[in-house]
Amino acid sequence: RQMCIRDSSGTITWDGADNVRDAPEVHRRLMFLPDFPPFIETHTVLEHLVLLLRAYGRDDAVDDARIVGLLRELDLLPYAETALAHLSRGQRYKTALAALLLIRPEVWLLDEPFA
Repeated sequence: RQMCIRDSSGTITWDGADNVRDAPEVHRRLMFLPDFPPFIETHTVLEHLVLLLRAYGRDDAVDDARIVGLLRELDLLPYAETALAHLSRGQRYKTALAALLLIRPEVWLLDEPFA
């Protein structure tokens, strides 16, 4: 079970924006990959990728061949239609990593990148 903890202090200033949280256009330029990425458990791997591609405004920039190729590289292609709730922790992390690689934000924030 995931727990959401709100920041207690501090700010992030990046590329002239004082508060990244209040600047959606800046938010789309960076992506955070936590050690335990949040998911909608009933979504499949593909549904998750499509949701994030749309949220980051990249759904028109990524073609099906790129998605299939990346899923193949990450050994996720056999699980493309599998609900995230049924995947192992490693498969779930690779799904989140696939989203990061497809979205290709300018800044990658990785928590526990070697987990």
